[in-house]
This record gives sequence, structure tokens and C-alpha cells, in this order.
Amino acid sequence: WLLIAFAAVVLLVAIGWYCLHRCFDVRSWLAEQKEHRRQSPRFLFSQFKKATRMNDPAKARRSLSDWLNYYLSPKNSLVLTDAIGKLPDVELQQEYARLMRVLYGAKKNMSWTGKKLYTLIKRHKNKIIRQLNQSDSVQVNQIVLNPST
Repeated sequence: WLLIAFAAVVLLVAIGWYCLHRCFDVRSWLAEQKEHRRQSPRFLFSQFKKATRMNDPAKARRSLSDWLNYYLSPKNSLVLTDAIGKLPDVELQQEYARLMRVLYGAKKNMSWTGKKLYTLIKRHKNKIIRQLNQSDSVQVNQIVLNPST
């Protein structure tokens, strides 16, 4: 009896494995889940954190733009400078201006560390999200943010 029960369990596991892989495409489901996670605000903000830790100004700006654009509907895009400029924190505005000088200023070899920008953005994260939600309903600006610049 024990041998028959063991064979039945093995047979059921084999049938289940076969049906799972034939009837339900696990790989595409996993790929879909991974892509869904990559579009989440948590993942996008973690990419910003990673870029600032690596002190990569181009990736930091691009990932910050991606995170901000998550909260905007496709019909309404906001310039990153506008979003930061509307916050009352002068220190954050100065740090963002420094990032822009590093990226687009005359001196291309300026050093930049992202820790301060990350700390300031993280401190104002909820305010930024609220501001973006409000601006999305009011249609503040129609200039499309180009994260590749």
C-alpha cells in the first residue's frame, strides 16, 4: 500500500507540474509581474536612491523624472524644475540647481554627490506627491518632460 500511495503522489505531482507549465505560462506571468514592479513608485524611487548613492547625476535626474511622472496622468506633464521650484525649501531648490549645473553647465567635470539631494527629496516626498496630484487635476503645464536630456 505504501508503494501505491507513493506512486500516486509522484503521479499527481508530475501531472500538476505538466499542467502548470503547459496551461499556465509561468515565465510570461513572472515577466509581467517583474515589469509591473518596475513601474511602481517604490521601485522608481529606489532607482533614484541608487543613482544618488552612485553619485551619477544623469541617472539621478532621469530616475527622479520617472518617479515624478508616475504621479502624473499622460495628458499632463510637468517640468521637473517646476515641481521642485514650487516647494518652499530653498535648500532643495539650490541642490537641484547644482545638479542641473553639473549636467548642463560649462564645466563638464564638476564633481557631484547625491546624498544631499536624496535626503532633501525624501524629506519632501509626500509634499511633492500632493503637489503633483493637485497640479494634475488643474493642468499646470503642458511642457513634456524629456528624461533623456
